[in-house]
Amino acid sequence: MAKQAKVKNSQGEEQNRLGGLLAQLRQQHGYSMQKLAQATGVSAAYICRIESGERRPSRDLLQTLADVLIPETSQAEKDELLIAAGFAPVNFRNFMGRQDVLAIYQKALAEDPQDFKTYIALVLSLIRGGQHEQARQHITEGMQRFDDMVQLQALMAVLELSKQNFAQAIRFQREAIRYYQMDSEQSRVNLRHTDLLLSLGVMNFEQGNGYAYARMRFLAEGKALEAEEQAVLARASLAEAGQVFKDALAIDADDVYILDELARVHFTLAYIQPTAESEAHWQACIEAFEQVVCSPNKQELGYHALLQSTSFLALAYSKAGKFDKSWFTLSIVEACLPNFWLIHYIKACYFGLRILTEHQGQKTAASEHLFASCLIGLEKAASIADEQNRTREEALIDPDLEPIRRHCAKAFQASLSQGRSEA
Repeated sequence: MAKQAKVKNSQGEEQNRLGGLLAQLRQQHGYSMQKLAQATGVSAAYICRIESGERRPSRDLLQTLADVLIPETSQAEKDELLIAAGFAPVNFRNFMGRQDVLAIYQKALAEDPQDFKTYIALVLSLIRGGQHEQARQHITEGMQRFDDMVQLQALMAVLELSKQNFAQAIRFQREAIRYYQMDSEQSRVNLRHTDLLLSLGVMNFEQGNGYAYARMRFLAEGKALEAEEQAVLARASLAEAGQVFKDALAIDADDVYILDELARVHFTLAYIQPTAESEAHWQACIEAFEQVVCSPNKQELGYHALLQSTSFLALAYSKAGKFDKSWFTLSIVEACLPNFWLIHYIKACYFGLRILTEHQGQKTAASEHLFASCLIGLEKAASIADEQNRTREEALIDPDLEPIRRHCAKAFQASLSQGRSEA
């Protein structure tokens, strides 16, 4: 018999986690509801409603509660309370990597080990973060934990994905969807049709993204024929991914995960299409990313993915020639997080694109300041210590930075080398 799993409302889960954590802290530090209410200036009844999940406090009140209950030196615990309520932590930089998403998934699974939707999301996140061995360990454990045919088939699919066997992964995932559609008791596996489509789309996207990256590498090496071969393969896989995500959005138009993935499909397709065809993809990319960053559920993506999406939106604005919007978006993200390597890298691309658009890629007296700003952005990006920082790898082949590599070769290398010595 398949194990039963509860399907919970995400907002309710968030409030229940907050309430449980607050009650635990209150009891741990010897506070009654009345005593905590007096210390924070609210009623005991309101504290009770927060703990029961009936009320969601403001950030200011939550910070006050944290200051009363948690010692000043334990900022990590205060951040955990803020995260449980859906707010950004004070120690924001500690949550910049994919670890923030992994921690959320792991905590949810500790509370409900039979939550297969979260389990498969954790595995996919590990794979996309390059942690293939750890992903395979979770898949092996999952084979022992779950016994429904849909679940097992989906686990087999991500196992193949972890080995980069894309075609087999896609076949297995399609089988999982077929089993799900045949099942008259679909709710028992705590999955929706859109969840399975999301995984299928991700598999197609990862395959297409690999081809697209190979194309960019071949172009940088001057191998036009090989680059075009990779482009053809990339377009096919990405088009398939886009269709899968559109099918999922036809079922749930507001799913922020699917919107974010669709935006990335258009983003990658725009890079590998001829200029005339890329414009439509840049516009579609912008529209999808705007929906993501304006979604009331955007926090579900996790801090890293959301910041990345906002940064990519800024780059998409630049690629579409909307430089004012791009600069404004870049400036806001940088103001919130000055040490985010990606925002400085995209600022460098912004200046590179302006050189290409406004000065036809040429270095002149009129474009000198853009070259200088581009190099400053690259230097800042390369100097930031972050295990996910890909500035040095990407800058060597990024078409947006071609004018810098061509006209300022020594300064270009120096900006990356200096960053390495400072990192």
